[in-house]
Amino acid sequence: MTGNLTVRTAWDGTRADVAVRYTDTAQWFTLVGSPVPCHSEQDSRELHQAVVEAVRGGGGAAVPQPAWMGGWL
Repeated sequence: MTGNLTVRTAWDGTRADVAVRYTDTAQWFTLVGSPVPCHSEQDSRELHQAVVEAVRGGGGAAVPQPAWMGGWL
């Protein structure tokens, strides 16, 4: 996906579900790697920012993995 995109990260207390859509459309697309284990609200915010940066970088973004998997924290 390219263009003007919106990222949504929904945290349920144990994991984060990450999706993206074209801005001002209704259909969400789950990113590869979602859901991700996520144990705090702060972690979910950091994950969301990491996803936003990955999407901005282009080239087929997938959800960054948590630190215990060698990823984003």
